[in-house]
Amino acid sequence: MTDDTHVYNEIGEQFAAHEKVNHSIEEYVREKVWHTNTIEGAFSQFDRMYVGTYHYISYKHMQAYANECAYRYNTRKANITTRFEDTVLKCSGVRLKYDTLIAK
Repeated sequence: MTDDTHVYNEIGEQFAAHEKVNHSIEEYVREKVWHTNTIEGAFSQFDRMYVGTYHYISYKHMQAYANECAYRYNTRKANITTRFEDTVLKCSGVRLKYDTLIAK
């Protein structure tokens, strides 16, 4: 699902079901074609995380940043206590050493 920007034409050919909504005529959703608002919201959050918090993301660690952003987006409606407890419980005993982080 994409908007009607031309850059998605070639990418869309790689998928069995590629649909577009035409934002230029104020079309954002139509029957049997979902909207793009969810992914646009997720990308917007990633952009704010990059610009506002990290300022630089290396290719080597891109997946870790994407995972963090996905977690934040998927838990955006949970209250802060629940998110904190969930994070602590899931990461309990997991330690990322600096040497491992910067290893090639």
